[in-house]
Amino acid sequence: MSKPGSDWLSSEISFPIIREVSRAVYNYFNYDDPYTKEESEARIKATAQAAAEAAAAAAATEKSNNRLKELHHRRSHSREEWLLLASGLY
Repeated sequence: MSKPGSDWLSSEISFPIIREVSRAVYNYFNYDDPYTKEESEARIKATAQAAAEAAAAAAATEKSNNRLKELHHRRSHSREEWLLLASGLY
């Protein structure tokens, strides 16, 4: 499970194996309510989508913060620009 010549685990190799072993053990002891591979894949997709949305929100916040810094350094801005910037519409 580790990369050759390294003491570190390779997550690309080890995490899927650990996930499947964990699912198999759970299903063995909980045969009346099994955890299927489709549920696992759906959770992985949902987690990836949530991470992408969080990254997009962070990028939008960064863009807004950069505009605020630009206006602050320029100091030649109108009251309307400040109001639009504060509301997130600018």
